[in-house]
Amino acid sequence: RLEGLGVLLGERPLEALLGDAARALLVEPPRRAARTLAQSLVVPAPRAPAPAPALLGPDRAADIVVNVLLPLLAAWGESLAHAPLAAAARACYLAHPPLSDNERLRHMRRQVLGRDDRALLATACRQQGLLHIYAQTCAWRRCSVCLVRPPRDGAAPDP
Repeated sequence: RLEGLGVLLGERPLEALLGDAARALLVEPPRRAARTLAQSLVVPAPRAPAPAPALLGPDRAADIVVNVLLPLLAAWGESLAHAPLAAAARACYLAHPPLSDNERLRHMRRQVLGRDDRALLATACRQQGLLHIYAQTCAWRRCSVCLVRPPRDGAAPDP
């Protein structure tokens, strides 16, 4: 991953990468902008005799878009008082397709729906919401304060 980031930044200065990303957000619809941003971060494997995985593949690029690039661009728009950029970054985040699945998301789907149904998580934003709840409650076994499941005994949640 670090090698991929090094290659990416070696090929394009950070200012150019951020400028291109901001332009994509401002001119493309949110879902298309999400794809454009992820594609701009993919770093294929160097040429080798045997096929090798990408240094930064599409899934990892999408993770970087959601967790790094969009928050950075939203903050940049806010700091520059550039409301259209901040709004476009938020709109792209809200519309971004779901990221890769994992055990924590499967656990939360079972908790919320009683079954492992991926349809609930139609966006990366929803995934991150469930991951936040997981981190605040499930990871610490704080079931009594879970936002998803009411206490089983009818008692009020712990403060």
